[in-house]
Order: sequence, then C-alpha cells, then structure tokens
Amino acid sequence: MRRNSAAHPGKPHNPLGVVVKLVLSMAKWHLDPQQPASGRRPLAAVSWKGGHRVEDNRGVLVVKGLEAVGREDELVRLRQLVGSLPEGPRGTLIRGDVGIGKTVLWRAAVEAAKAAGARVLTTRCAEAEIPLAFGGLADLVEDTLAEVADDLAQPQRDALAVALGLEAPRETSPDPIALPRAAAACLRALARRAPVVLCVDDIQWLDASSRRVLAFAVKRLGDAPVAVLVTQRGEGRDPLDLSQALGEGVFDEIRLGPLSVGALSHLVRSRLGVRIPRPTLARLHEASGGNPMFALEFARAVCGGDARLAGGDVLPLPASLEELVLERVAGLPTEIRPLLAAVAAVERPTLALLAKTIDGADSLLDEAIAADAVMLGDDGLVRFTHPLLASAVYAGLRPAQRCALHARVAEVLEDLEERARHLALASPREPSADVASLLDEAAARAQARGAPDAAAELAQQAVRLTPTAEASERQERALTVANYLTDAGQTVEAAACVDDLLSEGLTGERRARALLIRFHNEHDVEARGRAAEEALEHAGDDAGLRARGLLFASLCELNREHVAASEALARQALAEAERAEDPALLATALAAVAARAGLTGSPEAALLERAIDLADVHGTLPRTTSPRVVLAEQRLELSGDLAGARQLLELELDALRDRGRERERQRVLTNLAELESLAGNWDRAQRYLQEAGELAADAGDRFWEVQLWPRKARLEALRGNVQEARRLADLGVAHGEAVRHPAGAPASRWALGLLALSLGEPERAWGLLTDAADRWDFQWAILAIPDAVEALVGLGRLEDAEGILARFKARWSEHRWAMPAARRCRALLLMARGEAETALEAAEEAADAFEAAGFPLDQGRALLVAGEALRREGERRRAAEKLEVARAIFAELGAALWVDRADSELRRARPRPRSDRALTDAERRVAALVTSGKTNREAAARLFTTVSTVEAHLTRIYRKLGVRSRTELARHVSDSALSLADW
Repeated sequence: MRRNSAAHPGKPHNPLGVVVKLVLSMAKWHLDPQQPASGRRPLAAVSWKGGHRVEDNRGVLVVKGLEAVGREDELVRLRQLVGSLPEGPRGTLIRGDVGIGKTVLWRAAVEAAKAAGARVLTTRCAEAEIPLAFGGLADLVEDTLAEVADDLAQPQRDALAVALGLEAPRETSPDPIALPRAAAACLRALARRAPVVLCVDDIQWLDASSRRVLAFAVKRLGDAPVAVLVTQRGEGRDPLDLSQALGEGVFDEIRLGPLSVGALSHLVRSRLGVRIPRPTLARLHEASGGNPMFALEFARAVCGGDARLAGGDVLPLPASLEELVLERVAGLPTEIRPLLAAVAAVERPTLALLAKTIDGADSLLDEAIAADAVMLGDDGLVRFTHPLLASAVYAGLRPAQRCALHARVAEVLEDLEERARHLALASPREPSADVASLLDEAAARAQARGAPDAAAELAQQAVRLTPTAEASERQERALTVANYLTDAGQTVEAAACVDDLLSEGLTGERRARALLIRFHNEHDVEARGRAAEEALEHAGDDAGLRARGLLFASLCELNREHVAASEALARQALAEAERAEDPALLATALAAVAARAGLTGSPEAALLERAIDLADVHGTLPRTTSPRVVLAEQRLELSGDLAGARQLLELELDALRDRGRERERQRVLTNLAELESLAGNWDRAQRYLQEAGELAADAGDRFWEVQLWPRKARLEALRGNVQEARRLADLGVAHGEAVRHPAGAPASRWALGLLALSLGEPERAWGLLTDAADRWDFQWAILAIPDAVEALVGLGRLEDAEGILARFKARWSEHRWAMPAARRCRALLLMARGEAETALEAAEEAADAFEAAGFPLDQGRALLVAGEALRREGERRRAAEKLEVARAIFAELGAALWVDRADSELRRARPRPRSDRALTDAERRVAALVTSGKTNREAAARLFTTVSTVEAHLTRIYRKLGVRSRTELARHVSDSALSLADW
C-alpha cells in the first residue's frame, strides 16, 4: 500500500507543502549519552536529502519537500533553542493564527533536535469533544518509562504506569500531586542520559490531565537539560506558563506574522506550480492577510493544484476562511468521506481502529493521502493535514451521522474510558441509565489513574445522561462530580457544583456530604465554619459523617485560635469515630485530639501512640495530619527537641513520598523549615519552604499558603534582607485578611517585629509584637514572646516585661529553647535595673543552654547580652571576647543585621588606644594599694569606693602598662626606676 513520506522516520509530511531550512552550524553540540560532559564535541552541520542524513558544508538542514519562506529570523531563534540545550532548561512558544505556519517551524525544530543527538518527545494534539485522559502524556513518555524505571522511586513508577494504563489502578485513590512529580522525575532521569526536547503541537487542545502534569513538571526541571517547544493558536494564556516556569532569559516566544508578497509568490509557485500575476498576487496577499495556508488554499481553489493561470486571469477569492475550508472538504472524493469522518471523530485514530470501523479503510487511506487530506505520522496515527479540515469534516456531519459513528467506534473499542466517551457522544439527547452507569465506571477508573479532571468530565456526562425519573441517582452523581473537581484542585467549579445541588433543596445526609465537600473548596474561615456547622445539623445518626463534620468544625475553631473549643470538638469527633468503626477516620480523630491537647500543654501520649499504630496499617483521611507529625510537632513545641523532631519528620517525609501522598508532605516540609530555621540551617529551611509552597499552590490550598508567608518573611528578616522581609510579610497580612485567617496577620507582624529588633528599633518592634503577648497556644507565639519582652525592656517598660516573662516561664518551664530564652530576657531586665553582674550570670547560662540544645542564633543573641554586661562592669577585654564569638556565629549564619549589632557593641567594648601611658590619680592610688598586697575589697575600703570600681581601675592600669596580672604589675613597678608617683 502506498504511503506518504510521513510513514518513514525523519521524513515528516507537510500539509501545506512549505519547505523549511534550518541553519545548524552555529553553536550546536552533539551530546553523546555515553560521554561525560567534558567529552561533548561540536556537531558538524547536517542536512537531509532524499530522506537520508548527510553532512553539508553550508550548515543547512533540509527536509525533503520542505523549504522555509520568509521565516529566517524565526529559524535562527529555533536554532538557538537547540544549540543551548547543554546549558539547562529552555522553552519556546510558537504562537500565531491558524494556518500561519506554526507546525512547519515546530517540525523543523524537532528534526534539528534529533540531528543534534537530543532525545525528542513529541505529541500532536487533536481537537476532541471529550479528550482522552493522559493521551498527550502517553505520547510523550510511555515509550521511555521502561528505560528510566530504575531511576524512579516505586510510587513514581506506579503512578506513571497506572496513569498510562500500563498497570491496573491501585486500591487506594492516588494523590493528585504524586503523578506530576513522577513525570518531573521521569524527565530529569531522561535528561541525565541525553538532553531532552519535549515538543507539543497545538497545545490548546492538550487534554486537561496531561496539561496539569506537564505544567507541574516543567516548573521542577532544576538544571536538567530539557527544552520545551510548544505551538499555540491565538492569544490565549500559555497552558504551561513557560515564561514563569522557566524564568527570565531562557524562554522565547515566537509570534508568527504574515508573509510578504514575495514570500507568498514563491510559496504558491513552488507548491502548486502556479505563477500568479503581480496585481492578482497583491489581492491574494490582502485577502489572505499574508497567511500561507490561506494563500495556498485560495490558489488551490481555482487552480486545482496543477493548472496555470493565464496572465490576464483574475483570481476569485472566497468570502471567508470557513467558506474556503468547506469548499476544500466538498472537493474531496466522496468515497473517502467515511474514513475522514472516523479520523475526525476519534482522538487517536490508529490503522487498526480505522480498519475495524470503516470497510476498506486501507485503500481509502491511500486515496485520502493522495488527496492531501490526511497523513500517516511517525506515531502510527492518521491525522488531517490541517486541523481545520478535521473540524470542517466533523461539523459537516449530521447529528444522526455523528451519533451512529460514535456508536460504531464504541463497539470496537476495548478500553473502558474510550468506549464510555464515545457512547456518551453517541447519546447527545436521549438519557440512558446503562450509558450513565458505564460512565460512572469510566470516571472511577480515570480517578484511580490519577486523572480527577478527566474523571469529573466523564462523571458530568453521566449526570447529563441520567434519566429524569432517577433524581436520587443524579444527585449522587453530581456529588461525585464535585468530589472529582475537588481532587483536581478546581475549587471554583466544585463549589459551584455543590451550590447548585444545595439550591435544589438537598436534605439529610446527602446535604451533609455536599456541605463537607463545600468546606474543602471554601477559602474563608467563617464560611468554612458555617458549612461544618450546617453539615452537622444534617448528618443525622451517621457516625462517620458526624465525625468528619466535628473534625472540620474543630479545625475551624483552631483557625480562629480557639484552642479549648477546638479540643472539645475533636473529642466529640473521636467518640463518633469510635462508633463509626472506620480505622482511618479513627486514626485521624485520635491525632486531632492529641494535637489539640498538646497545644494546651497536656499531651495525650496514649492517644497519640494508638493513632500511630492505626495509621501505620490503615492510613488517615486525605488532606489530614499524620499522627507521627503531631508527635514531632509536640517534641518541637513542648520540649524544643530538635534532633528528635527532625528524625520523625524526615522519616514521615520519606514515608509519604514512598506512598505517593505528595499533598500531605506540605505540613511536614513546613515543620522541617521551622526546625531548620531554629537550628541555623537557613538554606535548607528555604528549600523546604519553597517545596511546601509549590505543593500548596498545586493543591490550591490557600489556607496553607497563608501560613507560609510569615515563615518566609521571618527567614528573610533573620538574613537581614529588609525589603524582601517586608514584602513577604505584607503578602502574609494580605492573604490572611483575604481568607479571614486570624494567624496570618499577627505571625507576619512578628516577622517584622523581629526585623525591627535586629535594626535596634524597640518602639516599632513592640507595636508589631503586641499580638504575640496575647497568643500562648501556638509555636510561632512561643518564639515571639521573648522578642516582645526585649522590645518592652528597650522602651523602659520593665514591669510589663516582668509580667509577661513570669507567665512565659510558667508556661514552658521544661522547654529547651524557652528556658534559655527566659534567662536571656531576665538578663536584659537585670541590666536595665543596673545589676550587670547578675545579668552576666543569666546571659552566660542562656548562651551555654542554647549551644547545648543547638540554637546558634539565640546563642549569639545571649552572648551579645553577656558582652554588654561585661562592658558595663568595665571588663572591656572579656566583653570583646564574648562579642567576637557572637559575631562569628552571626557571620557563619549569614545574619547581616546581627553582625552589625555585634560590630557596634565591639566598637564600644574594645579598649581605646591612648596617646600616653600616664595613669590618673585614682589609678595610681589603686596600683599602689594592690602592689602593696591589698585585696580588691581592702583597696575599695581604703579608697571608699566599690569593688567593681577598683576592678575597673585595674583593667585600665593593666591595659596602659601592658600587663595582665597583679604579679606582672608588681614586677613592672619593681623593675621600673620610677615610682608610682612619677607615673
């Protein structure tokens, strides 16, 4: 059977007959996957002739039958994309109107990347009423999965294999974020072997499931040599958001404009063998807008592809593109139209499928290829030479013809999802309980494959096809749609779906379920609380529903910072969970009670141990906190045990990754970021916060995002990045207010208060830290209260500071961070009252305790206080020693503002050089008494002064004379020919 050149690898067929040349000689590299990076060598220019790769001294890549006309600048930019592959991720978006030549350039770049030795992954998207879930992703990575399987974690391999239909879905529902992360890992693994070029044509038609996965993956390429090349029709938003995902300087958007009159003349002449007179050509250019596809079709409409126009002939022009395409379709042979209709109706029209659907498909395909209507691609799929032809063929079918065609396709398909899709399209108006039931199964399978967006679309079709008499079934299916939309992160759509159901007067347990779904898609604390309360009113005697409602209500009270009320509701939820006999629900309720009890300082160790045992076997409810994480939080919050908390959190992070529960990792990552921030590992903390932020954004979790901004702001404040800290804190306040989250604004103001303290601005600091003095049940408040005390001391409000400090010590008497922090605050108070000697003792105890527990910044801050106390006592040398240690700690951490504070104290503490060595009268008297054998106390009594004053005089005497002890002072006096009176 005759086939076009697209049937052969490396020889793509061009529907418009345009010839593409791509210069490859400049800055191109051939990357041998077997060679190390140092072994990469420049690639000689290559070209193709007659379907064979050849070397060409001109450096031109020529594909048989293709020639670029008027696109030289664009070709240079595509060459740069290919040539820069070794430097890391790159991206190019080719944007333009229909027929402008996007696919021609795209295919030229694909061939260039192959010639350069890159691994090229391609998918060409087709318009479909109900796209097949992960159809695009399968095109891109299915053939490579076996190659990189050993590089992926088991959950990642499983997620990809299930999504691509290579393995059966697992019993548990997949985490919606697990699959995108698996795809990102797959691309990075491939890129370690050779540079990868990921190519998507007509991305506006990429199925939603694949689009979600790829958008996630391209944001997480790191420094992997992966280039992304996509084409998009029109001015819509780039579905992959490449400019933001890849960053400035590595993304290029090519906007294709019209061709010139000369370029169009060359195009028509080379493709159709027609020479059009200049005046007529000008009309053609004006009518087509310089669009090469339009121009070719205009010319084809009158020339029949072979004829030549006489010099004086006038070219008649169709009134519109639609008319032009319809005329083109109408001119195609009648006998091939059934085949064309099948190709237009099926998303992945393989030869085997067409043979089962259409009689004589094999010979009809030859005729369709000869008519330049379709082509057979390298992927074995039959495609129209231009998508507009597919749209026109499908639109030209009568409704009855479409239904019959989809029904016929459904009969030969074996895949459940594909068969259900076509049966839905075969039933546009008539409800069908059988088809609706099959769509339910297909939706569940799509959900199990990790495609909740596709599951929602199939479930919506099931709702549409549910017979009117089956109102109860329709409501159940609508609730299922809302659940799928929630899992897909489509919160607005899910909320609208639930609101429609609620407006219909839904009652009883079904209304409770709807409200609990509504809770998950609500971003306002108060609205969440109302949804949970109403769900409880309608839950009836269903223990499982009541337990969930009570848990949600408990969470709302916690968000409002009503800890006692939150704990009471959690205990009620636990009682209902015991009655429901659902192990995962019970583990969740146990963990919630233990967590709330821990916030009040009375942890329930037995409950937490039971929760951990249950969770290890049965897991917990989705989007809830692991009992092990609760235990880690309590170790951190109740005792300040950094090492113990870190071990638990890291183990839980690995376990969640192994189970593919990516979304639940965000809380673990946030806790680790807080821990490493305290431990002084600020780079690690920033990486944890970045990953947690990505997970929250991907899940559409605005509540968790609110908790991230203050932490990010505090980290920048610690580093001394003033403007960035203020920017992030402002975002935290704004986001907290937007969702009415009580902790958002106060926690952000604490970050700014810490910044003000670092800058030596106690008045501003106290104004920002006032809220901290009223919040005692949250970890961030534990850390903020000592800062509030320091600000009050700086303002001279010692009684207020004393009151807060006393309560703080009583609340966290056994905490490894809180107790040293209280000692540091006590030292500040003592110094403010003039008791420097006692203050020194408290500050040194605090510094030693902080060092032992592993809190370097706080150790440095305590040493600052000790240094100031020593300076006030007149012991400048010892003060400088303490301050030098503090400065070294701050410098190693990268705490710029605290380094400045240490430098300022050092300037005050270091002895000032004198122009002479003369002793003052008071110093001479002290020196005389000391060298005569008097103790400091005896000398003080003789001189009617204090011991500390004598010690201060001795310090200055030692410095002036260059001695370090009483013995050296006595020797200096005896060796000197001068008397003390002469000094």
